[in-house]
Amino acid sequence: MNFNRLMHAPVTDATSNKRVGRIADMILSENGKRIIGIVVTNDSLLYTKRFYPWKNVLSVSVFGVSVRGLGERYFRTDEREKNVSLQTDVYGKSVCQGNVDLGIMRDAEIDLKAAKLLCLEISRGLTEDILRGRDSISVEQGFKTDKSELHVSEQEVLHRKRNGNRKNKE
Repeated sequence: MNFNRLMHAPVTDATSNKRVGRIADMILSENGKRIIGIVVTNDSLLYTKRFYPWKNVLSVSVFGVSVRGLGERYFRTDEREKNVSLQTDVYGKSVCQGNVDLGIMRDAEIDLKAAKLLCLEISRGLTEDILRGRDSISVEQGFKTDKSELHVSEQEVLHRKRNGNRKNKE
């Protein structure tokens, strides 16, 4: 499942079957390997963002997400500062492998059953995306992020993604 497809998906409480909001973000572990939980936003003036740990996410599809419980108010506190926000800390950043700039992160492929990030989809610009397709790089070793860049391991393999199919880059 792709992160962009999940963004803004409706979220409902499994016990009451009432809508609690929509997905606003996904929180990853410090190294980006594991999903910690989701951030849900609603239209209410109070408590607009709520955090649901991954163990409280019962089912996920492009049509909606089912959660258990009320979640907790979401703030980027010191203890959460180590975790990575997929929307804020990763999306739109430059992806580097060693000293090579690979492009800009535009999407992420997620294994929902294993609760982990599989790969990052990288854009080199609209013309390159149309003519050659986007690149996809696995993040099995995790990644490090700073204010402007994501740094992936040199062991990770870059793939060319065209029409949804992955091919090893030549």
